[in-house]
Amino acid sequence: MSWVEIYRFHHPVEAELVKSYLEAYGIETYLLQEGAARAIGVYLGPFGEIRLLVPEQQRNEAQVLLREFFRRARGEAPPPEDEGPPSMPQPL
Repeated sequence: MSWVEIYRFHHPVEAELVKSYLEAYGIETYLLQEGAARAIGVYLGPFGEIRLLVPEQQRNEAQVLLREFFRRARGEAPPPEDEGPPSMPQPL
């Protein structure tokens, strides 16, 4: 399986929120960050970046969901012609 980067974060909580959001829609995810950032808790510059990776075949769907996540986080209403992502799966 080939993984591609779709976003870079500078805060681990934001990265985990987006990871969980994508996984709720069935997107496989992997967060990759430099060892120094994890070890000393520094999240500045390139050493603090957290890279969000998804399988290449899920890239387009993940990018649509990522845009939707940030649109909702800003409190924006969806465009009238945009139905948005599929309904959130129900818990078991």
